[in-house]
Formats: sequence, C-alpha cells, structure tokens
Amino acid sequence: MKKNLIAVALLAALSASAVASAGEYFIGGDVGSARSSGYTGLTKNSDTAFSLVGGYQYNKNIGVEANYTDLGSLATLTSSVKTKAYGVSAVGTVGVTDSFGLYGKVGYGTARSTISFGGVASRSDFNYGLGATYTFDKNVNFRAGVTHTPVGDGVFMVKGSENVYAIGAVYKFN
Repeated sequence: MKKNLIAVALLAALSASAVASAGEYFIGGDVGSARSSGYTGLTKNSDTAFSLVGGYQYNKNIGVEANYTDLGSLATLTSSVKTKAYGVSAVGTVGVTDSFGLYGKVGYGTARSTISFGGVASRSDFNYGLGATYTFDKNVNFRAGVTHTPVGDGVFMVKGSENVYAIGAVYKFN
C-alpha cells in the first residue's frame, strides 16, 4: 500500500519534472460537503468535509499535490463511520482566460474508515477530480471542484465512494 503511494508520487514528480520550468510551492485548504454513494440503509449520507493540500506547480499546466481530507461521518441505525483520506495527485490545468482555468487531477491514496463498533476499513485506490480555479493575484488562487474517493474494504465496510464538493484557496510561494 505505502509502496504503491510512493511509486505514484515519484512517477508524477519525475514525469512532470521533464517539462518543468520555474515552479512554485503551494499550500491550501478546501471546505465542502462529502456525499456517499454505493451504500444502502444510511440515516446520514453526507457531512462537512475539509482538506489540507500542499504541492508543487511545475509550470502553468502541470503540478503535483499531496492532500489530507477529513470526509466526516456516515451513520446507519446501528453504527457510525468516520473517514479520513490522504494521497498524492498529478494535476493538469488549462487556462480559459488569464485569471480563470479548469483543472483535472488523478492520483492514488488511502481512505481509512473507523467504525463505531471497533472495526477499521482501509482502502488504497485511485482517485480523481475536476474543478475550476480563479487567480486573485500572483500568490492567491480560489478553487471549486469535486473529488471522487473510493472507501470501504469489503470486509468491515462495503466498498463505496465519497464525492467531496468543495471550495477553497491556495497560496503560492513565489
């Protein structure tokens, strides 16, 4: 699991560095709503989610991003599940205007769900997302998007997914 995550991170960094120009490090955060799919019998299928991100923008079109996301909790009549995820993604951005762009990201990460009756479900898988970004100034970008994260291990928790719809901001170190 950790070997796969490291391999994806190295592959993304090496492939992007081949086309790199003067790049920028960045940090940021998002807040929004996590909504589950693939489950039946839920009494609560959405919750507030937040993410912390950091990464490196190699040029205006290619970057790599590491993230930590708290997906909140789900509930049934008999139990609750709290899920947190982390991973790394390659991010491609296309400028529509000088200040507005669209992005897509694909990566690999792990979602760890803690179940109220004592079980833990951990799943490592590919994730992806789409969104839009607005450049406020040379250091600050605002963004809105959706990220799809697979969750559940099929043993302690049925395999399903969480979609996070979020808005946030990124600060670039120039």
